[in-house]
This record gives sequence, C-alpha cells and structure tokens, in this order.
Amino acid sequence: MSLPPRGDYVRRVQDPPIDDEARCLLAEYASDLLSVHDAQGRYLYASPSSERLFGWKPAELVGLDAYELFHPEDVPLIREDHEGHAEDVPGRVRYRLRCKDDEYRWVETRSLAHREPDGALRIMCITRDVHDEEVQRERARAAETAMLRASMSQRLIGLVRGLAHEINNPLSAAFLTLAYVPELPPEMEQALRRIRDVVRELGLLAELAPGPPEPLSLPAVVERVLALTDETRRGLIVSSMDEVTVRADRARLYQLVYVLVVAHAPADTEVHSVQLSCRSAHEGGVLEIVSKPGQVRETIRADLGAAIRGEAPAPVLPLQLAEQLTHELGGRFEMRAEHVALTTTVELPAE
Repeated sequence: MSLPPRGDYVRRVQDPPIDDEARCLLAEYASDLLSVHDAQGRYLYASPSSERLFGWKPAELVGLDAYELFHPEDVPLIREDHEGHAEDVPGRVRYRLRCKDDEYRWVETRSLAHREPDGALRIMCITRDVHDEEVQRERARAAETAMLRASMSQRLIGLVRGLAHEINNPLSAAFLTLAYVPELPPEMEQALRRIRDVVRELGLLAELAPGPPEPLSLPAVVERVLALTDETRRGLIVSSMDEVTVRADRARLYQLVYVLVVAHAPADTEVHSVQLSCRSAHEGGVLEIVSKPGQVRETIRADLGAAIRGEAPAPVLPLQLAEQLTHELGGRFEMRAEHVALTTTVELPAE
C-alpha cells in the first residue's frame, strides 16, 4: 500500500518517511482510519475510510484539530495518552469521536510518533470503530450492577423485616401494659407512637420489592396501608371505595398510597377529617384525597424518602414524591388547591 500521490499531500507538509514495516502495518489496518497529525493534533492526512466509518471526507479533516472531534469528557484521558509521544512511547486510547452527523462513536486509536530530519514531530494513527463492543460492555456492566443491587436489596429487606419483627413484639407488649397506666406523660405516648410508626413503615418497605406491573385491587391496597397507620390518623380518614383494578408495580403502588396518606393526614399535627375515595375512570382507576390545605405535611422523613427513591437521605416533599411515583406507574397526577380544601387526584392505568 502506498501513501497518497505527492500532489495530494506534500503541498501541505513534507512526506513523513515510512519504512517497509510501517507500510505493512498500514496495509493490515487499511479498513480502519489511517491518519497523520502534526504535534498540535491537526490532521495532515486522513485515509478514504474516514467517510465510510465516521462520515467525514478526508478533505474535511485535513487541517482540522483532532481535539475538536473528541468528546469533552474524554479529552483529559487522550491528552495523557498523547504526552508519551514526546518520549517516543506508542499510544493507545479509547474515547468517543464526533461523527459528521454530530453523533459520538466509541473508537480506539493506536499512535506512534516520528521525528523528521528537521525535528518536526509527526503522529501516525490507526483508529478503529469499537462502538458496538463498548455498547455491549456497558450493557454487561449495567446488568451486573442491577444484579448486585437486587442482591443487596434482598439482603436489606431480610434485615429490615427481622428488625421490624424484633421491635414490634416488645412494642406491642409496652402498649398493652401502658393501657392500664392512669396517666401517661404525653411526651412518652407520642414517642412510643412514633416508634410504632417507624416499625410499620419499615415493615411496609421490607415486604415489598419492585417488580413487574400486575393487576391489583386499588381498595385492597388502600385498606392495607390504612391498617398500618396510626389509629388517630386512621380514625379521621373517611373512605368511599368502589372496586377498581389497576395494573401497577405492587411496591410502587403501596408506596404511593402511603405517601399520599401521610401527606394529607400527618400524625404529628392537628388533623381534620380527610376524604379518601376510589372510583373507576375511563382509562383506569382514580384515587382521590381531600384535606384542608393547612394540614398537609411539608416534608417526609429523609430516611423513608431515601428508601423509596433509592437515593441518599435528604428532605423530600411528600406530594412531589407522590407525583414522581405516579409518573413511574404510568399515571396522571393532579393537585387542586382551594380556600377550604386541597384535592390530590391520581389516575392509574386499568388492568
């Protein structure tokens, strides 16, 4: 294989001397992009394969700074690889290259520096497309990460279930004993109720792991969640439920209903009655909760929010979290605030 005719190349730079061994190397990788660059990275020559591989015609590349085509996140790695050229160290680096259509593709470039008699540095490169290989590798990494997370989640669920069980038994005994105490300090009663709420929340999260959508009775889910809430809060919730079946991820649906109940009927504030209803809709089922605007809980516990979202603990707005969960379930979320009432409506897909 010979280099382009002198008229196509030498008008820009002097021909870099290429020995027979280098010619054999170029011939072997002729299907890849062969290029020559100056010390600053500008293209001096690009083989015709540049258009087939990346959409760039050779004439479009000549004179262009190669760094203009590198993905910004990959530039530091590429610079580090190129630093070896000053000491005649061959380079090899994988990065993302911008194509003519402005899409990036993964490539691998092997490079070798050569100094001409006048001391000018020339960089000879062979660049091959490894995009499909990198995509497959990324998918494998993602699958491995998902399996690891699932395994950790199952272990955590087992741990939480055990903790909830161990705490709940003595807690129930404590409440039974305290029922015979004439006057219980309000602070102690409030603290015990809060502990019980935490245990119930842990139990709800431990029982459920994310899974595929399945047909679920919306009233049954609501009743289960209400059974886990504080008696005072539960007594103030007036429900009216028609039998409605929706198709949803069981864990996400339970979490959504729980967050809505906690938001509209917080246990640690004065709560007025809350109207909760389930009904059929044209495209699925509707869950609606109506309460007074001033009693809506502003934040949900950071640790509970983190457990639901799978993120680092941070204050979470309950109704904002409810909206996110609704969208993840493929539903529609609406909130209407009026002078005397705050209405939150969630519509979920039917079976």
